[in-house]
Amino acid sequence: MALPKLFRKTQVRFSAKDDLNLLKKVLAENPYKDKTKWEAVAQNVKENVDKVFNVTSRRVRERTQLLLQQFQKENYEALKRSGTEEEYTEKQQLLQEIQSLAEEEDKEQKEKAQQKDKDEHSAKLIRKRAMEALTPVKISNDSEGVTVTSSKITKIKGNESIMSYLKEKCDVEKDIKMAEVNLRKEKLKLERERFKMEREERKQKIENDKQQQFLLMELIKTVKKIVNKSIATAF
Repeated sequence: MALPKLFRKTQVRFSAKDDLNLLKKVLAENPYKDKTKWEAVAQNVKENVDKVFNVTSRRVRERTQLLLQQFQKENYEALKRSGTEEEYTEKQQLLQEIQSLAEEEDKEQKEKAQQKDKDEHSAKLIRKRAMEALTPVKISNDSEGVTVTSSKITKIKGNESIMSYLKEKCDVEKDIKMAEVNLRKEKLKLERERFKMEREERKQKIENDKQQQFLLMELIKTVKKIVNKSIATAF
């Protein structure tokens, strides 16, 4: 009995049009902030191509990362391998904006991690101070006050004074934390404005390069016409 032939599934490659569709959806969904959005990106790619395109969230994520790496390394030949000049220019603009999104999200995640470490450290200090405040105390004979064994708190009158001290410390730390949060928000706002300005500058540079390339092509065409005309006249 003859064994059935095994067919290997042909890998479908991304065309220039597919890349543009992918990058537009990535920019719209921003899966760098919500990683579950990669599934929506993959679904959109499958629905907006004529050929059978069996892609997964992992595949579109890896494809986007590859395009970003080519863009960051200024590997323009790879980016320009297929498609028209207009598609290539649009791809550059989209990649620039996506790169800004990825960098901004990476920075935000690092700041959140740093803040988490600070919060955990502050919580440990508060628990430590609370335990110190609850250590045994020595009451004097005249019962006018108490002497706490902790080196940081002395002559606290009763448990109410201890709780008042802890509350005051917590309030101060809370105010400091709020000030730090506001400072980070302001810093993040400035960073976003800087990213926006840089993005506009890069966009303008791409437009200028495109215009220069167009003028150069027109100049080459004009020179060719003159040369051809001169040759024809000579003969």
